[in-house]
Amino acid sequence: MINAQISTTNALVVTTQVDAKKMKSQSRAWWTARKNNGANIIEGTIDRIRVAKGADGDWTLLANHLANGIADGDSKAVGNLRVICEAVVPTIKIDVDKKQPTGLRITMGDADINEGAVAKVMDLVQRKVSLGGSAIKTALVAAQDKTPFDVAAWADRVAKSHPDQIEAMIAALQAKRQS
Repeated sequence: MINAQISTTNALVVTTQVDAKKMKSQSRAWWTARKNNGANIIEGTIDRIRVAKGADGDWTLLANHLANGIADGDSKAVGNLRVICEAVVPTIKIDVDKKQPTGLRITMGDADINEGAVAKVMDLVQRKVSLGGSAIKTALVAAQDKTPFDVAAWADRVAKSHPDQIEAMIAALQAKRQS
């Protein structure tokens, strides 16, 4: 038994005790009936992050939760849960480790839980967003600026991959410009 209980009704609150065995079976049940349990799966992820960042640092409950989704073949949902994990704990690392019973190793890092990200996640739950949709990633991942096209780097790649075709490529590009 771990010394922290997580409230699944409000992921912003940590209370007193958690039964690890119950949390594992609860996770399995949610994933089995995931079409109706997306909110529970998301809130359960936050709960398991709080346990992992707690005094005991038990990351295995989170690993088990994600592994259940992987086992069910729901890569889109697991990808979105990973986005949630990375938003809530920016220093988290989730790696494949076949030596672990779940097949995953999770390192939480030194960062504290980002309560702003938790609030965003809970807002998504209230709006009933799809676990497999794009709304989670859109809300939690900062938009990345598109890097401008680097002509010199492109020319280097093309010249290395087809050195005997450089003259033909130049001719084709010049013909394209004229048309």
